[in-house]
Amino acid sequence: MGRFVFLKRDTLRTNLSSLVFGQPFVSQAVLPLLISHRRANMYHDKALVMSFHGSQGTGKNYVVKILVEHLYKNGLASRYVHYFNGRIHFTKHSKSSKHTEDLLKAVKDGVDLCPTSVFIFDELEKFPPRILDAIKMFIDYNPFIYETGYRNAMFIFLSNSGMEVINKKTFELWTQQIPRHEFKLNDFQDLVREVYNAEGALKNSELITSSLIDLFVPFLPLEKSHVIQCIRVEASKQGEDITDEQIEEVLSNLDFQPEDIQTFSRNGCKNIKNYVLLSLKKKHWHTEL
Repeated sequence: MGRFVFLKRDTLRTNLSSLVFGQPFVSQAVLPLLISHRRANMYHDKALVMSFHGSQGTGKNYVVKILVEHLYKNGLASRYVHYFNGRIHFTKHSKSSKHTEDLLKAVKDGVDLCPTSVFIFDELEKFPPRILDAIKMFIDYNPFIYETGYRNAMFIFLSNSGMEVINKKTFELWTQQIPRHEFKLNDFQDLVREVYNAEGALKNSELITSSLIDLFVPFLPLEKSHVIQCIRVEASKQGEDITDEQIEEVLSNLDFQPEDIQTFSRNGCKNIKNYVLLSLKKKHWHTEL
């Protein structure tokens, strides 16, 4: 199993720094916690549970993709990575008892296969309320369940819930001219209360009341400067240089808010790739003509 499961710490740190923009808590909190939990011969009291929150395009899924690519040889395609989406799995129209059975089986089978399995729950706001309470025994301070140890497993929740609190606080700190790298997790303490009351899997959840979620991570709205960095990275992936004029063209397709100052991207870096490709294609069309 060792040749399939590994953590490339240095490259992970470098890639998060060079590919993820405007999210200080990824390097300040997520990375140290992950490295600590995956440290060889380290005893863990419980499974690692992190909950990522924020508006679309801020990098929640992107960060998860980078993390698992540095944990497993096959990244998201690894059989040790188990992905659930609120639009597809455990829908509200299905029987709740079947939800619980399927979820318990998925986690048990996953950890039986690999003790360091990762379970990703995406679009948490689309899941039935309290569905995740079914896995409480797997992430609680219990050494063994069904003769299996779950302490080395990892659970990552992704949700848009709490984005209003995050966006409001980010704007408040921005108006105070506080640099992002000086933001503190404590600045966003209202996030937990917001998530607990929001529709979705964590509404009134025992995972919150029992303090079993190790880290709530606010993904901040991206400023125009961060979006420009995303544009440059995407152009680089295409093996192309991009001009300032082309960058402005890409930016013109995006919505920024508030309307009076146009500072924060409404959809983060979502759909950037398509606009960059279109701009680069236009350059080649003009050259060919």
